Amino acid sequence: MNRVSTCLMFSDDAAWRERISRCLPASLTIRVMEDRLSLESTLERQCAQVLLVDLRGSEVQALLQHIRAQWPPTIMLAFGTPGSDPFLAAEDLDLYAVEDLNAERSHLVTVLTRALAHLQLQQENRMLRMEVERAARGTALTASAATFPACTPG
Repeated sequence: MNRVSTCLMFSDDAAWRERISRCLPASLTIRVMEDRLSLESTLERQCAQVLLVDLRGSEVQALLQHIRAQWPPTIMLAFGTPGSDPFLAAEDLDLYAVEDLNAERSHLVTVLTRALAHLQLQQENRMLRMEVERAARGTALTASAATFPACTPG
């Protein structure tokens, strides 16, 4: 897949978690989060993640909005019943993808592979921005040193 080979799954439906887990490549590690506190704790420690969310849980819409506001780099893939209120509401949240709970394995693997690649690009871009900022600060320091030469005893 790529270097990012772990994603989070949030659902209290064991059958759905099992079905999705079986669909995914063996090289991918899934960390199952069954409650909001453990999910938030994990996101706090490791901000950028790919997160698979079952839209059928209670208060999932509020959770998605909270994650979007608190941890914007999180790539969220939501799964629900097309046309249902939670599905339509999730589409309005600007998530990475909102998919059918019963999506075909090949489609699921494709969407997840793209999400993982997207996350990797986000991380690389963040690192490059930091390097550019560091280089710019270094250039600014060098320029200010040239402007203000060191004092020498006269």
